[in-house]
Amino acid sequence: MNTYTRLIRLAAFLLVTLVSVINVQPHPAKALATSWQYPLGGDGYTYATKTGEKYGVTVVNANFNVRNLELISPATDHITCFGVGWHSIYHAGVDLYRQGVTTEFAPVHAIADGTVVFASQNESFPGDAVIIRHDLPGGGNVYSVYEHLNVPSVLSGTTVVKGQQVATVYPQTYSGRYPEFYTQQ
Repeated sequence: MNTYTRLIRLAAFLLVTLVSVINVQPHPAKALATSWQYPLGGDGYTYATKTGEKYGVTVVNANFNVRNLELISPATDHITCFGVGWHSIYHAGVDLYRQGVTTEFAPVHAIADGTVVFASQNESFPGDAVIIRHDLPGGGNVYSVYEHLNVPSVLSGTTVVKGQQVATVYPQTYSGRYPEFYTQQ
């Protein structure tokens, strides 16, 4: 047998051995998101978005994709972290509040099984944030974003299950233009 044939056989043996080793290693199963729940609730309180009207005009609306008059300010120092004035953006989330009592320190839960891809403190934003990737059974994924949080109880890279507590709501005081709608946060 010549040297070339020996090298081919050795390479084939190493390849078969490598494939065998790879196949016997356990592969972590993805935590597929097959059911969903709200991030707040289950604690005996009712949660809803905050809305308010003054002089026949909606001035507070904590729903998604609403141009919130509360954010409009003629001051030039009201610029977001993206360099855009608050007056020209739409609300990018849904803010939920406990009805009748403060929402401070309310437990925040993962809406479905997933993997934490971000959990960090942001000094320029009120509270911390957590982002969870949810892998879907048919392929693809969606992300859930949790903001205005007190110190998260999860770390980036960890797997969470639906309903697992990821943080509590950040205690913040209201400093906007319509305090009458925020007697309890």
